Amino acid sequence: MGKKRTRIYEAILTGATDGLSGTALYDFTVERCPKAASGKIVRAAMLALSDPKLTDSTILQTISSFAVEQRIKELGVKAKASPRGKLKKNRRDHKPTTIVSHAAI
Repeated sequence: MGKKRTRIYEAILTGATDGLSGTALYDFTVERCPKAASGKIVRAAMLALSDPKLTDSTILQTISSFAVEQRIKELGVKAKASPRGKLKKNRRDHKPTTIVSHAAI
């Protein structure tokens, strides 16, 4: 593991341990590693998830959601939520499904 990724990993771990998440964790990480690119932050967060020493489920969950959030930002994907909180699907992209009945033979 390179020095940059180690520093980013340590910043993410420190921030998550201090109770930061989401934008606050990103700001903390960038403050400690100003030249950190979004891709490197995502890789460092994924590295933290594979660390066998890290066993606190709350911190793992925080880092996991942080990694996914940063990856989605990196891709430029925006999900629209419906009033019920479910993601809307573009109806033009919807393909009809065929329902198959499994009758006893």
